[in-house]
Amino acid sequence: MEVNGVTLHLIEVGPAHTDGDCIVHPSFIQDHIEQQEKGRYLAGRRIELGESISRTLSRARLLKGVLKPFSVDFVKSVIFGDTEHWNRSLRWKSPLLRKWLKMNRIDDLKGCNFSISREDLFAINGFDESYEGYGREDTDVEIRLQHLGLKIKSLKGLALQYHVWHPRRGFTPQNEDLLNDVKTSGRVKAKIGLTEKTS
Repeated sequence: MEVNGVTLHLIEVGPAHTDGDCIVHPSFIQDHIEQQEKGRYLAGRRIELGESISRTLSRARLLKGVLKPFSVDFVKSVIFGDTEHWNRSLRWKSPLLRKWLKMNRIDDLKGCNFSISREDLFAINGFDESYEGYGREDTDVEIRLQHLGLKIKSLKGLALQYHVWHPRRGFTPQNEDLLNDVKTSGRVKAKIGLTEKTS
């Protein structure tokens, strides 16, 4: 995928992947693996890179550490209001410190930074491919995970992820109807999911 002239690659590790407009910290996958817990789905957040810094990204600059929390370019991007959520660029491993900083609380799942066990993924029949266009398919997954009985676990301060700026799109209106259906139905399985893809 190309965003602002920077070619980004979908990360795939076995059945794992993340969005093509995101750049992850070297410990991203390790954090997801280490924090797995039965009966939980993991949810992290992302740093919203601004347009200015996003336009300067290149493989060479990434390797030089342009996105490290205290790099000059990154700090300038935050100070001038280009990049949002600088605090999310700091990695906090201590459970006590994470609790004190209220990083153990999170409201919802974002599709770009979450993980579940393979068993739970198959139990909900994966993502529902009834959704078309943009938006709500990740919320659909979360609702069905909750219908399955799973609880959310926060990865704030871990599994760091940077979202490369690009123009935003609005949600596809029909997707709201699909989401309302899954909310009210109590349904666990995707209508068009993993089972339908393999048959």
